Amino acid sequence: MTSVSSSCFESFPESSHSKASNRTSDRERCTTCRGRPHKQPPSRLDFRRDVLYGRQAEVRAVLKAYRRALGGGGANGEGMTESKIEPEDEVVPTSSVILISGYSGTGKTSLSKCLRRPVEQSGGKFIIGKFDQLLVEGGGEPYSAVASVFTSICEDILNGTVEDIERTRGEITSALGTEAGLLAEILPSLGHIVGEQPDKTAVGGVEAQNRLHAAFRALARSVCTPEAPAVIVLDDVQWADDLSLDLMRTLVLEEEGVERADINSPRSSLLLVLCYRDNEVDYSHPMSFLISDLRSAGIGLTEINVENLSREDTNQLLSDASHMHTATSRPLADIVYRMTQGNCFFVEQFLNSLCRDRLLYRIQSNYDSDNEKNKEWKWRWDEVVISSLDLSDNVVDLLADRIMKLTRGARDVLQVAACIGSSFDKATLQLVFDSSGKRRRSNVGSFALTSLKLRDGGKKDKKEDGKTAEYIELCKILELAVEEGLVDVIVPKERFKFTHDKIQQAAYSMVTPRLRASMHYSIGDLIMQNSDTVGLKRILFVATNQLNRGKGAISRRSERVDVATMNLMAGEKAMSSAAFLTAAKYLQTGIGVLRGCQTLRGDELELCMKLNNAAAEAEYINGNLLAAEQRLAWIFANARSLEEKLPAHLVHIRSLRARMKTNEALDAGLSILKQCGEKFPETPGKASILSSFVKTKYMLHGKSCEELSALPVMKNENATAVMLVLNTIGTIAFYSKPNLIPLITFRMVQLSVRHGLHRTSASGFATYGMLLCGHLGDVERGNDFGDLALSVVARFRANELLAQVSMIVCSFCKHKKNDVRLSIEPLLNGYRVGMQVGNVQWGLSCAQQYCMAALNSGKSLVYLEAEMMRFLQQMKHHKQDMAHFNLSFYVQFVKNLLGRSKCPTELTGDIMNEEEFLLRCTADDNGSPVLACLISVNKMKLAYLFGDIELAAKLAKRTRQISSLVPSAYEVYNQAFFDALISCEMARRCRNSRRWTTSAKKRLKFFKKVGKHATANCQQKILLIEAELFACQNQREKASKLFGDAIAKAGEHKFICDEAMAHERAW
Repeated sequence: MTSVSSSCFESFPESSHSKASNRTSDRERCTTCRGRPHKQPPSRLDFRRDVLYGRQAEVRAVLKAYRRALGGGGANGEGMTESKIEPEDEVVPTSSVILISGYSGTGKTSLSKCLRRPVEQSGGKFIIGKFDQLLVEGGGEPYSAVASVFTSICEDILNGTVEDIERTRGEITSALGTEAGLLAEILPSLGHIVGEQPDKTAVGGVEAQNRLHAAFRALARSVCTPEAPAVIVLDDVQWADDLSLDLMRTLVLEEEGVERADINSPRSSLLLVLCYRDNEVDYSHPMSFLISDLRSAGIGLTEINVENLSREDTNQLLSDASHMHTATSRPLADIVYRMTQGNCFFVEQFLNSLCRDRLLYRIQSNYDSDNEKNKEWKWRWDEVVISSLDLSDNVVDLLADRIMKLTRGARDVLQVAACIGSSFDKATLQLVFDSSGKRRRSNVGSFALTSLKLRDGGKKDKKEDGKTAEYIELCKILELAVEEGLVDVIVPKERFKFTHDKIQQAAYSMVTPRLRASMHYSIGDLIMQNSDTVGLKRILFVATNQLNRGKGAISRRSERVDVATMNLMAGEKAMSSAAFLTAAKYLQTGIGVLRGCQTLRGDELELCMKLNNAAAEAEYINGNLLAAEQRLAWIFANARSLEEKLPAHLVHIRSLRARMKTNEALDAGLSILKQCGEKFPETPGKASILSSFVKTKYMLHGKSCEELSALPVMKNENATAVMLVLNTIGTIAFYSKPNLIPLITFRMVQLSVRHGLHRTSASGFATYGMLLCGHLGDVERGNDFGDLALSVVARFRANELLAQVSMIVCSFCKHKKNDVRLSIEPLLNGYRVGMQVGNVQWGLSCAQQYCMAALNSGKSLVYLEAEMMRFLQQMKHHKQDMAHFNLSFYVQFVKNLLGRSKCPTELTGDIMNEEEFLLRCTADDNGSPVLACLISVNKMKLAYLFGDIELAAKLAKRTRQISSLVPSAYEVYNQAFFDALISCEMARRCRNSRRWTTSAKKRLKFFKKVGKHATANCQQKILLIEAELFACQNQREKASKLFGDAIAKAGEHKFICDEAMAHERAW
């Protein structure tokens, strides 16, 4: 173990259980506490906080996991004592999680705290966060515990030097990019580090969740470094909301590359310690799914179960706390163990209750009345009385009895604090207990004020240093609660927390059910009425949660509107943080509260419309499509205009698409467009497409792309609505009615020219460029529109569209004019940004196209295979079936080239089964002729390269349709190139060589036509085909020269595969 770890173990010495300690006299133990002299004997039991009784094995396991995860005391293992490191412990630092389970009160959190010293001595951070049962059950603040620990990290940074803050600011902004503003809304202290950020890009659904997770991962990598690692302890994870569990899963699995937004980005030096009650987590609990995922992920996982103390450990705890000999304390320890079963927390509380009730007390005996040093205090107890106590097995009852013995004012403060949560601010308590509160509508407030004045003699106006009597009394009560061990201080004089959730539970149980609703509502109402706009936004979830728990006390219509408005605000804020489950709870609560109004009037109807629109979107995103449809039905029945219905219509279209009802989704979109005055033919033909193209070309006549990029922003509401619908149904039309794509694209361009630019104009211009490069053959103009699309993305900071636009432009426009290698970095950037902003679908589409570009440019197959496999893993993890399907046959193609398949000419192996893939592509309902053709193109290349020319010839003929299916794809080059080479080879082998020579010449002519602008991609291929044709005609001199030219051009353009083929054919 490290010297740091050794020093930690010194806090848990074996001597506490040694025989030597048992020989210490009672008298010596009374005057000293482990070598600490006492001038006066303590007035209560002195429990040791630096000893974990009976936990030596668990401590060793925790420290070992820490060293495995973060490399011991820092990046270089500083402080390591090599002679003490066991050989089997020599491991490379890996990401890790520690799971600590056990019943409440067994000391799980205390065990995790043994990491504090080694972490802080290594320059790291040790932070504890806790989930609150009351807050989670009421909806609560999303990511509360996780956000609190990252807030602590940010506040620690702000407490550093100016130089450190500046350096960290640069690292964070570099890692987060434009997403710093997104996290700053959840972590206000992060905003103080990075400064003012541009407005975040609005995205929805799974994209928003993925975007937030990617931002948290990037933040973890930038603030949790090998030089300053972090250990984050999350307590009571059994109460964690689903969103927090998903975020934990992401933070951990990201380290293994499962979800990494950047394959080459550094790992974060983060160890996650999760403490939970295993008796409250069954097989159906969300926490059990997280545990299952962690176990199956193959990460460094350490699982520790903390049980109750043994009888001997209970006796040692009592011996140390009372300074008695273990033999003397054993009779009492046996009774305590029998009544508490050795539960650490229960043991301590029970012993304290015995002291308070004078059932455990001390008497003083004098050996020499003239000698003060000879005075001795001895503990006394009545075993019969203690054994006969009617003690509940529920520690909450014991704690409630303890609280009942406090003053009325102290009881009331603790009860109100318990209603607020496991942690609370004095400022919030002051709102309830201070008579200076504004616009009070609370009966609880006056009740509490009376209770505080009891100890003040009822002097209402007494003040001290400008502070009210109630405030002074509140401070005294909080100090008393801290002294009694009921409350801990988080921020001196400002923020507190209950020392254990059982204490909070006990205080809360003392509030009668009838009074709870009134108390919760009063607390929420007082927070709402006494907070300015900024302050309310900061504690919005706290206030709304209190109002919701007290909604049973609502009696007036105005109160219902206030509570519904607060729930709308909380729901919208939760959605902006991608907390859609939490948002749905708030929004449904707001709708339910308004149902109490018999009829809805003007503003109330508008409020209900907003609640239902937001709830419909949240439920759709959560996958509760039936609940979403119910909300949509209400909107369609009560909305008064298309403008009010539009958000619902967009959700309805996405809901239909999610259920694979593509035709219905497309019809719904076309119906909305018709209501907006934009009509589309039911069965688009060539005439309608040509007519729309001519109209578009006329509108664009005389306008350069620079002029188009400077168009004003679209302000027409109808045009904006149409653009949103067109962008939504575009991808649906690709599968349902491909002939609609040109019409949709032309209409988006026309609207942009007529009414100004919308952020979705970028996708319209990109697709228009694709059509120009492909079907229309205008490569120059098509590339100009590709550049225009990217400039629109930059102008609107539409990062949510960057991946989509980059994929279209780089995959269907750029290579028609430029070296395919120039598309690699933009595609990788599109992938990174897409993953960062949560646009996983298009981000992984960029990854797929990057792999194809890298393959075509001649990247090392060994390295490319490894990259492809990582991307496949990501696609599977994010359930991007289409991207996974598309990339799979390219991965299998590479594996075949590397000799990792039984039959090199069949795309069947570890990744895919050729027959199954082709059956899926040719299915009547969801088939794709494009994908079937691409699979055949790859199979054709394999057949040629491995010498099965007859099979290659059959496939060449079958795949010529690719030029009409996707005329702007790079595979059109590959098909024409290999088709021509196959024809030349067949000409050599067959008697009817003229037929094959003619075929090769046709493919060469076609290749020259489609590749005339992309000389870097095609010139060496064209020279090689010409050389092959001369070789077929036995014109060896011309063939030899062209083979040499092909080799030279391939080398010049750095296409190593083309160069190798030219060398091979030249022989």
